[in-house]
Amino acid sequence: MKIFITKILLCIVIFDIGLVSAQEYINKTISLSINDRDLRNNFLRSPPLFRPKIGVALSGGGLRGLAQIGVLKVFEEMQIPVDYIAGTSIGCIIGGLYSIGYTADEIAGFTKKINWKEIFTDSSNRLSRFLGEKDDFPKPFLRIRMDGFKAYIPPAISRGQKLSMILNELVLRGRFNPHNNFDEFKIPFRAVATDLKTGKKLIIDRGDLGQVMLGSSAVPPLFSPVEFEDKLLVDGGLVDNIPTDVVKEMGSDIVIAVNTVSPLRKKNQLKLPWDQADQMINIMQYPINQKSLKLADFVITPHLGNRLPYNIDSLEVVINKGKDEAYKIVKKIRKKIDNYNLESYSSKTCFCSGIIIRGNKFFSTKFIKRFIKIGKGSEFSEKDVVKDLRSLYKSGFFSSVKAKLTGNSKRVIVTYCVKENPEIKEVEISGNSVISDSVIFAGLNFNLPSILNIEKLKSEFHSILKLYRSKNYSLADIKSVRYDSLKKRLTIVINEGRIDKITIVGNKRTKDFVILRDFPLNEGDVFNLTKAKEGIINIFSTGLFDRAFLSFPFRNPGSRVQINLEEKKFLILKFGGRYDYDNKTSGFFEIQDDNLFGINAKTSFIFLYGSRHKLYQYRLRQDRVSTTLLTFRLNLHYKDDLYYLRYSGFDVGNYLDRRIGGSFSFGQQLYKFGTISAEARIEKVKITPFTYPQFHHINRIIEENIDLRTITIRSIVDTQDKSPFPEKGKLHHLYYETAGKLLGGNLSYIKIFSSFESYYTFKGIHTIHPRIAAGVADETLPFSQRFKIGGDKTLFGYRENELIGRAFLSGSVEYRIKNRIFKYFDTYLSIRYDTGGVWAKNQSIHLGNMIHSWGATLAFNLPFGPIEFSYGRASTGKDRFYFSLGYRY
Repeated sequence: MKIFITKILLCIVIFDIGLVSAQEYINKTISLSINDRDLRNNFLRSPPLFRPKIGVALSGGGLRGLAQIGVLKVFEEMQIPVDYIAGTSIGCIIGGLYSIGYTADEIAGFTKKINWKEIFTDSSNRLSRFLGEKDDFPKPFLRIRMDGFKAYIPPAISRGQKLSMILNELVLRGRFNPHNNFDEFKIPFRAVATDLKTGKKLIIDRGDLGQVMLGSSAVPPLFSPVEFEDKLLVDGGLVDNIPTDVVKEMGSDIVIAVNTVSPLRKKNQLKLPWDQADQMINIMQYPINQKSLKLADFVITPHLGNRLPYNIDSLEVVINKGKDEAYKIVKKIRKKIDNYNLESYSSKTCFCSGIIIRGNKFFSTKFIKRFIKIGKGSEFSEKDVVKDLRSLYKSGFFSSVKAKLTGNSKRVIVTYCVKENPEIKEVEISGNSVISDSVIFAGLNFNLPSILNIEKLKSEFHSILKLYRSKNYSLADIKSVRYDSLKKRLTIVINEGRIDKITIVGNKRTKDFVILRDFPLNEGDVFNLTKAKEGIINIFSTGLFDRAFLSFPFRNPGSRVQINLEEKKFLILKFGGRYDYDNKTSGFFEIQDDNLFGINAKTSFIFLYGSRHKLYQYRLRQDRVSTTLLTFRLNLHYKDDLYYLRYSGFDVGNYLDRRIGGSFSFGQQLYKFGTISAEARIEKVKITPFTYPQFHHINRIIEENIDLRTITIRSIVDTQDKSPFPEKGKLHHLYYETAGKLLGGNLSYIKIFSSFESYYTFKGIHTIHPRIAAGVADETLPFSQRFKIGGDKTLFGYRENELIGRAFLSGSVEYRIKNRIFKYFDTYLSIRYDTGGVWAKNQSIHLGNMIHSWGATLAFNLPFGPIEFSYGRASTGKDRFYFSLGYRY
C-alpha cells in the first residue's frame, strides 16, 4: 500500500514538473521609440504613426479628374491617412491644393464658384479698367499685334491669366504657408510636367506652386506653355499620366492610384480635329498608363463612361462618382494599413492577468487606459499590444511608449511604460503686430497647465494660420516654437509676412513706376492678399501684359514679393467694319502704339471710309499722368458725315457735315468709374445740304461755314459690366459747353446735356434697361451743334439722328431676355418703349408734342460683332425695319 501511494505521488510530481516546463516563462519588451518628432522642424506635419506611409497618385483627365475630390473625401471620412501626393495635370491641381491643407469639401466648393465657360477668356473685367480702356472706339473685329515687321501669332488661345489668378489666390489662401520647397507642405508633394523643349518628364519638388500647377495642366493650343526656370512646362500627361512611380520613389509603402484618364473616344466623338489629336495622344499613352497602374497596390477608377475631359456639365455628379468607387475599396485599404508590419509579432493569444501603467506623472492611470483596448481578463496577442502602443503614441501626449510582458504563456501581466511630453504652464505669442495677442488667444484652446500634445499643438497652429488667412495675411507662418524647461513656457513665434523688397521681372519696355503705381503694397507692409490681388488686376487691366502674377523667391527671414510680367507686343493693326440700313457699309483701319515711351500712353492713326462717313484721325491718350490720377487726351481729325435731312416734318434730302480740327482734354480720373475733364476744341465746320429740288429754299437755312472755339466741362461715370449688352451698371454723361469768339471763333453759344441709363438683371437672363436724356441750348446754337435723336437705339420708327433741335428730351424702358439658342454665342430678344421730342427753341418745349414708339430687337452676340434685327413704329405713323452687322461706331 505504501509502495502504491509512493508511486502515485511520484507521478503527480513528475506531472507538475512537466506542466511547469510546458508553461514557458515570458519576459518580453515591445517598444515604439520616437525619434522623428522635433518641434523645430516640420511641426505642422506629423510623421507616420508606426504605420505604412500612404502615397496617392492622382492622374490627368481634364474635368473628369474632379472625381479625385470625391476619393479624397472618402479617405477623410474613413480616416485613411495620406503621407505623399504626386499629381499630373488636373491631378496636380487637386493634389497641390490638398497638400497645402485644403479639405476635399473646400476644393469641391471652389469648382462650383469657377465660371468654366470663361476659363479661356483672359481679358480683364471691364470694371477694372479706366474709362479710356473700357472700350475701343471704333471697336475692331480683328487685331494683329506686330513683332517688328512680322505679325505676332499667339502661342495659344489663352495665356492662362484667369486660371493663373485662380490658382495663385487659392495657394495663398491655403492654411499652410506655401513654401517653395514642396516637402514642407502639410503633405509632401510632387508635380509631374513635360518640358516642351526637350520632351523630358519633369518631377518638380520646389518652386511657385501656382505656376507649377498651371504648367502641369497646360495643353497647347488651349493654354500656352509656362516658363519655369529654363524650361517650358506643358501637360505632364504627355509623359506620365498616372505618376505611381513618382509617389513610390517618395517613400510610399502603399501606393493608391486614382485613375480618371479618358478612355478612347467612340467614332461619333471624333468629328473635330482636336478630338482626333487627343485620341492619338491617348493611344500613345495607353501602354505607359497600364505600366503605371501595375505599380499601384490599389487602383480606384471612377466609372465616368465616355465623358469628355472638357465637359463642364454636372460636375457634382463627377465628384460623387469618385466617392462611389472609393467606398468600394476603402475597407481593403484600411485593413492593409492596420495589419502593416505586424508579421514579426506573434498571433498566439494568452490571458491578460493584469494591466500596469508606469511612468505617468501628470495623467492618471484611468486616463491612459482610455487609449488601451487590452483589459484584465481578456485574451490578446503581441499584435494587439502593438496596436495599443500605436494608439498611445497617436494620442500625442507621449514622447515614447513601450510594453513589458511578464508571466507565462497562459497568464501575462502587461505593463505599459510611457514617457510624457513636457508640461506647459504658460504660452506666449511673439512676432505679431497686425493681430494682437488677445485676438489670437481668443481663438486658441490651451487648458493650462497641461502636457504638451503634439496633435493639439498642431490644431492650435491651424487656428492661428486660419485667423491670419481670414484677414488676408497670406504669408503669415509659424516661424518657430521654443520651450523653456525652467519656466515650462511655450513660445510660438509668428512670421507675419512683412515685405522686405518688391521686384519686377519681365517689363522690357514698360517703366517700373507704371507698374508700381497700380500695386497698393509697399516695402515694409505686411503682405495682404486682397491688396495684392487688386494690384495684379490693376496691372493686367492696363492691357500691356499677356500675364501678370506674383511669386515669392525668398521667404525667410522676410518676404520678397516679385511681380512677374509677360509684355504684349505694343504695335497693333486693327481692322473693323459695319453695315446698317441707315449708314450703309463702312470699314476702318487703325495703327496703334499701345505703350508709347513705356509710360502707358497710347497713340494711333485711324482711317475710316464708308458710303456715308469718312474719318482720318490722330489720337494721343494717357489715362494716368505719372503716378497721379490725372488724364489727358489729344485728337486731330478730318471728318465727313453724310446725314439724312428732315425739316418741318418732311424728308428733304441729305446734308454733308465736314469738320477739320482738334481737341485737347485734361482731367481727373474718378478711379475706375469715370472722369471729370475740361476740353478745349478748335474746329472748322462746313454744312453742305443736298436737298431735293422742291426743297432748295431750305439750303440757305441749313448751310454753315463756321469756326468753333469751345470749352467743355464734362463728367462721365460708367459702371457697366460689359459692352455690348450690359447686364448691370450705370452710365451717366453730363457736360456744359460754351463757345466764344476768342482765338478766332466766329460765334457764341451755351449748350447743356445730360443722360442717364442703368441695367438691372435678375435670374441671370432678364434685364430691365431704363434710359433718359435731355439737352438745352440758347438760340445761337448753330445747326451743326444741335441735338439729334432717332434710330433703333433712341426712338423707334425714325432713321438714326433724324430729328434735330436746340432742345430735346428722350427716354425709354427696355426689357431684354438672354438665351443660348446656339451653343457658342448668346442670343437676345428685347422689346422697348421710347418717347422723345426735339424743339427748335426752348420756348417751344411742350411735352404734349412728344413722340411715342414701340419696337423689338433680335440680336446675336457673335465674336466679330453683333447682328441685330429690329422693327419699330412711332405714334406719328412712321415705322421702320433696322438691320446692322458689326460693332457700332
